[in-house]
Amino acid sequence: YYDTNRLTYLGDYGNLMMEHFTDFSGHQNYDVSFTGGIAFVGKTVGFTRPIYDSFALVKVDHLPDIRVYSNHLYKGRTNKKGKLMITNLFSYRENIVSIEDKDLPLNYLIDSPEKMCIPGYREGVFINFKVEKVQAVTGQIFLVKQNKKIAPELGKLTFIKVGDTSFKPIETVIGWNGEFYIENLPPGKYNVTITYEKEKCSFEINIPEAKKDEFLIDLGEKTCQLK
Repeated sequence: YYDTNRLTYLGDYGNLMMEHFTDFSGHQNYDVSFTGGIAFVGKTVGFTRPIYDSFALVKVDHLPDIRVYSNHLYKGRTNKKGKLMITNLFSYRENIVSIEDKDLPLNYLIDSPEKMCIPGYREGVFINFKVEKVQAVTGQIFLVKQNKKIAPELGKLTFIKVGDTSFKPIETVIGWNGEFYIENLPPGKYNVTITYEKEKCSFEINIPEAKKDEFLIDLGEKTCQLK
């Protein structure tokens, strides 16, 4: 060949190469090729770039579109199940696998965006980045006595999860005009007790699960009738 043009695309699931060349007789020739691999880790099968050494299955909860790197080189983004198969890790050597924590929704926390692995030759490893979904709950609470609403300012609000004996009660102080704010309250049904001066009043409440990008849940105004 005396004239060659080549375009290569490195994708998350394989490499595509398109080539145009002119031979010595002047004929125009075109060639398209695709190379890739199929990897197995546990019960997960993944289509990958060509595998020349070790590989890994990366999981970030169920979160899609999280950027993944190995040894500081970009490898791709997680799919809709929060998974990505990455290739060409170094066997019998330390590999740093990391994710871009800026891609996480605002209401998710992660202990560390980096993990280290030492796979064997052409061995697949599972790397699980554990994340925690955080949500906060706010609202206003009032006691009702003789048809009169009382804001139990500086009183105590206690949440006990219904049907979960292992759940440790969560308490918070009630603020001005009955306002309250509490973090890391899992969704579910709760027995809520207001303790104010010499009064106690209890009722049940359902805490919904926050939406994907939602951090703060506003429960609005709640009342508890004193006997």
